[in-house]
Amino acid sequence: MLSSAWDRGIPGAWVPVNGVSSFQLISWPRGLFKVDRTVGEDTTSILERLGGNEVVGRWVETFYDLIEQHPLLAPMFKNVQSAREKQYAYFIEAFGGPLIYTEAHGRPFLRFKHRHFKIGQAERDAWMELVMIALKSQLEDEAMIGEMETWLGEMADKMINHHPEKQDAYYFQG
Repeated sequence: MLSSAWDRGIPGAWVPVNGVSSFQLISWPRGLFKVDRTVGEDTTSILERLGGNEVVGRWVETFYDLIEQHPLLAPMFKNVQSAREKQYAYFIEAFGGPLIYTEAHGRPFLRFKHRHFKIGQAERDAWMELVMIALKSQLEDEAMIGEMETWLGEMADKMINHHPEKQDAYYFQG
């Protein structure tokens, strides 16, 4: 029988819909979400499908190397080493690994935790470009890259907190 992320207590996951290769985000009280990235009866975690902790570690390192060079995103990261560690911990947990992010930093209320940054469409697009370049440098499985691009894109869309055309730039400063 398929063991769900809910049963295993893994936050940040998606669950299969009707045992097929489409996924649905499961809501969790107070904004925490649970993820189970499995296909049908395949219980392989997304972390395992990515190649494990080592591949995720290289992906995150490559991504932050790119961030440090990017004119729009680099100024947002005052402590790149801390950002690397948090991103790694979040990805490991979100993709089916141990709860290292939650244990160190609390629940991953990502939008709230990024409230101090002005994140508009340009920042979102730059982030997506770099995270995908870094992922493609570590992974050759095109189907997996496509799944990750969809998941990361949906997450990145939710991080946008600056809409100048609506005059509702409500990110916090300070």
